[in-house]
Amino acid sequence: MAVQKMISLNLTESLNNIQFQAYKDNITELNIYNNYKNIDVQRLFAETLPYSEDFEQVDEHLRNSNFVTINPDYQNTWMVDSTEGLEGSSRSLKMPFVYYEPREQQNDYLILGMFDIPQTGNTLLNFNHSYTQYFNSRKDSLFILVSTACDLSSGDTVFAKGGASLKTRPSNFMGFYTPTLPEEWADNSINLTDYAGQTIIIRLVTSNGGGNNLYLDNIKIENGIDLGIKARANNEVKFYPNPAKERIFFDETSYNKTIDIISSDGKSVLTTTIKSSGIDISNLPAGNYLIECSDGTSGKLIIQ
Repeated sequence: MAVQKMISLNLTESLNNIQFQAYKDNITELNIYNNYKNIDVQRLFAETLPYSEDFEQVDEHLRNSNFVTINPDYQNTWMVDSTEGLEGSSRSLKMPFVYYEPREQQNDYLILGMFDIPQTGNTLLNFNHSYTQYFNSRKDSLFILVSTACDLSSGDTVFAKGGASLKTRPSNFMGFYTPTLPEEWADNSINLTDYAGQTIIIRLVTSNGGGNNLYLDNIKIENGIDLGIKARANNEVKFYPNPAKERIFFDETSYNKTIDIISSDGKSVLTTTIKSSGIDISNLPAGNYLIECSDGTSGKLIIQ
């Protein structure tokens, strides 16, 4: 009969190497080397508010930071590179999509850490980003997910943009894009007040479409009763209901425009034209989606 025993380990807030050894008493081993297994375990850092990261002191491969990166395909992934256009900034976080082959919507992950959200006051996640496309057909995406547990397979999508809706430079750039001007950077603000009193994990998820480089900078998480919440309605496509189950309807100003519905893993699951009769989503699984409209607006869709 197999005996199961739970073992608790105290891990440091860094990379931990754990070695497992299998053995049995009174047995002579012919090959002891196949009895060992080593795994690396990264314990997330518990960050404090206010939190601020400008990447000026972070090395190219993030080795001296508290970030946890997950790079499933061992190809292009998060790094730090030189940029211009932001006052007081010369280095930014970068996701090098350009020439990321094959273009198969591979996901790369960067975990900021764990944060205790205060019970009172508004809590905001603010950051700058810069991005342009190589061709219009090449659409990279950025998602920001918030989890209230250590299960990183789930979470709430609090930011979702891709392709034209992610772009901050009007024209495409057929080369290695690096921002140089202030107008090539966009401000973003996400309200985290719904998570008041909870410990959350924040992770950035990118989806590769072989487009062009994405940059992020000045990531800040702050709490305060008087913090202003920036309106983002001007670049959000208007539709209802949300959450939805079978059909969504759009404001008449969006009629005859083309939309893409993109899953949380970066795959386009539906491309269609907006009509007054709405769009049938009954065949799509429950989950969080990004809606991209041909006029550059975007929105988050929750299907139940």
